[in-house]
Amino acid sequence: MNLNKIMILLFCIISFNTFARNEIREVYTNDRTIKSIYLALGRSTVLKFREKPTNVVVGNKNYYNIEYINNDLTIQPLGAVDTNLFIYT
Repeated sequence: MNLNKIMILLFCIISFNTFARNEIREVYTNDRTIKSIYLALGRSTVLKFREKPTNVVVGNKNYYNIEYINNDLTIQPLGAVDTNLFIYT
């Protein structure tokens, strides 16, 4: 079983936060750590990966817009709701 192909790169607790930062924030993680990402309505967040994401699972998918762009993933909240996010490469 090849870990690079099936591991979960990122497990994030996504939270709506009206005080989300306006600057670029770099977050390094692996398949064993959990990182929080704070989003704001009207703003997209770009997640960059070494490998191209193949699948994304969002707990409340009706409240988030997700797009793939090469090795990047953009996520934009559509409402004020917390969720979890699994990204597979």
